[in-house]
Amino acid sequence: MSMLRFSFLRLMALTLLAGLSLPLAAAHSTAAKHPAAKKHIATPGRKSKATRKTVKHRTRKRKLTPAQRAKAARMKRAFVASSQLRPMAQQLLENRTPPAYAAVEQYARSHRGSSAGTMAWLAIGYAHLVDNQSQAAIAPLESAKLHATDSDLGDYASLFLARALSGSGQAMAAATALSDFGARYPDSVLKRDAALARTDALVSAGEAATAVKALEPLRSQGRADVELAIGKAYQALGDQPRALAAFTHIYTDFATSSQANDAANELRRLNPADPFGSLSEAQRLTRTDLLYKAHRYGDAADELRALLNQPQISAPNDSTRRSIMVRLAGALYKSKRESEAMALLDQVAEQPIDDAGAQRLFLKAEEARNKDDGENNRKYADHLFASNPKSIWTQEALLSAGNMYLLRKDYPNAIKYFLECAQADEKGRLAGYTHWKGAWLTYRTGDRNAARSLFLEQIAKWPAGQEMPAALYWSARLASEDGRRQDAKAYYAKLLGRYRGYYYGVIAASQLQALEAVPASNIPELERIGAAEPAPELSDAPEDDPRVAKARLLTNAALNDYAMREMKAAQEENDGAWVPGELARLYISQQRPDRALRSLKSSLPGYFTYGMDEVPRFYWETLFPRPYWNELRAYSLLEGLDPYLVASLIRQESEFNPSAVSGKDAYGLMQLLPSVAKSMAKELKIRHWKQSEITNPQMNLRLGIHYFRTLVNKYNGQVEYALAAYNAGDNRVSDWRSNGDYHDIYEFVESIPFTETREYVQAIERNSEIYAELYKPGERVVATAQKPAR
Repeated sequence: MSMLRFSFLRLMALTLLAGLSLPLAAAHSTAAKHPAAKKHIATPGRKSKATRKTVKHRTRKRKLTPAQRAKAARMKRAFVASSQLRPMAQQLLENRTPPAYAAVEQYARSHRGSSAGTMAWLAIGYAHLVDNQSQAAIAPLESAKLHATDSDLGDYASLFLARALSGSGQAMAAATALSDFGARYPDSVLKRDAALARTDALVSAGEAATAVKALEPLRSQGRADVELAIGKAYQALGDQPRALAAFTHIYTDFATSSQANDAANELRRLNPADPFGSLSEAQRLTRTDLLYKAHRYGDAADELRALLNQPQISAPNDSTRRSIMVRLAGALYKSKRESEAMALLDQVAEQPIDDAGAQRLFLKAEEARNKDDGENNRKYADHLFASNPKSIWTQEALLSAGNMYLLRKDYPNAIKYFLECAQADEKGRLAGYTHWKGAWLTYRTGDRNAARSLFLEQIAKWPAGQEMPAALYWSARLASEDGRRQDAKAYYAKLLGRYRGYYYGVIAASQLQALEAVPASNIPELERIGAAEPAPELSDAPEDDPRVAKARLLTNAALNDYAMREMKAAQEENDGAWVPGELARLYISQQRPDRALRSLKSSLPGYFTYGMDEVPRFYWETLFPRPYWNELRAYSLLEGLDPYLVASLIRQESEFNPSAVSGKDAYGLMQLLPSVAKSMAKELKIRHWKQSEITNPQMNLRLGIHYFRTLVNKYNGQVEYALAAYNAGDNRVSDWRSNGDYHDIYEFVESIPFTETREYVQAIERNSEIYAELYKPGERVVATAQKPAR
């Protein structure tokens, strides 16, 4: 759809809904370049609300003691006093070069005895610890601790100093320094860190019994780092059974943690001949499940193979062994070891079609699909549907078959398997998505009566699904085309009332206006679509909260990760209404708008349904930021492109992280492949081009915007085609366009078979409008006049 036409529709929507705030549509962001087709959508349905309460942006305050307020006031003064330290400390922690150390040390000496000097010594000491220079860290950290009370960072100075002492061989001194840490700093977020550091020091000093006594109360927290420390303490005491239990617990129940490898090494030391022989079947399966969910399929396969060698499951017809063999085949298949997987499945009896049997047939169906063996794929999928329809493996097989026939352009079979997937388990996670796929293809293939029935069924059975905006829009379109204008009015009205800021809500505005004089039908199914949640009551951070003051102060010493910990502790202690915004501000102060954006998206997953007046402007500007705006705007105008469209594209590609690298080896803000960047540099006659420049923000913008312009030109100004090609590649777009005439560009977009690409195009179009509304109301820069899609 042309940006000019989209803007006109936007204006019509605002005119039609005068006096109502416009809620916003979602965009799930991805840094992946040219992704493969996704089989289903895992994100929840997007929601909005027609009538909303007015949100009061007030500060929520928890009850604070006079001592807490005084502490916050001291830290606020220290924050102001040390504000000039921040850029120097940031450079020191990032680079740790001699000039960087010298600059911060000079600052510390010139502010001797003050809170600003304390902050500088703390930064120097921590930088030395990061550099593994424990001895060098001691003196600056002692200086920091001497005056840490003035800045209320005594807990940080004490912990860092103890780590420096321990690292320099003074283990007992480190343990003694931390012996009363909890009593001195009862509110510190570092209490567990201090306990672990103290126990490590105690073990090193030969006081393992004291270490165990200190650690046992922490085990209830269920943390791998605590278990590793206590395992080492028991090992030092010579209590091998308890040490073995702790290391085994980490290895199996924290399989994907960083401590799991340490635990494995300790198990090898305890029993070099058979370090994992004592693992039970349940423990191995627990570890396997965690590894599989983390996509560590090769490691999961190793565990399952080891389990098969256990004597208790060696019987050839044992149901447990059968289940493990199928799971192993699944892990091997995911590891791209298809021949091994299939050879293993050939040893497994087909019956019964229980969960293991269903997974076996699913894997056989996938193998047939990969070999383009439609006959066997259908055989396995049909067998699953007939024998065990409720199994998730059945539904996955039916979805996979539907996708295969969709890409083959065999629409009757695609419709069959999509609808069977929905029928297999209407409450299953794939049901609403696959039903819509089948309903849409039915419409596209011209069976209008069946499509009408399926569209209505979609609304009735999955009213909260994320397919609902599309179902309402195309129900209205179908009704309008059939002359059922009152039904069309009802569908459009529901769409605009419930999803008016969504892609389909905006483009439906003019259609609804054309039906202004037509009464709406009463369609009972529409009543099943519920209202969305209102915007949360966001507030500003309480200025007298000591955690807020401490987090801000820590950023002056470039202790940014610790600042985030302080804020997260505040979130746990309070209702947290102000925490998302404060976290975002901390990220922005670190010049990381990408992290601020991700933080708010995570904290406010429903942000896209809120009206502009329902959330403070800071949140919108963080969710839709404009880093590198001068360059972005200049290059966009140079190429005749809408800067807001380009900003929206970048938001979708990299979330404005200039260092982003995708799994497809695409780089930077605009996620450019090296070959594309090289080609664009040649076109622009950029001399001495080097691939290392691809992540330079200005260069990435220049090349990426020019590349997007070439795609827009290639498709005669049709932005949707260009966006689809940017995400999925030229060849695929050409293939999709060859599927037949589309009545308009919206029909093409809904027909994109790759879920990610379809959502990508819709989200960028939608979010470019949000950018324009936020920053330049009423102003648009149009790339080119665009032609109807054919």
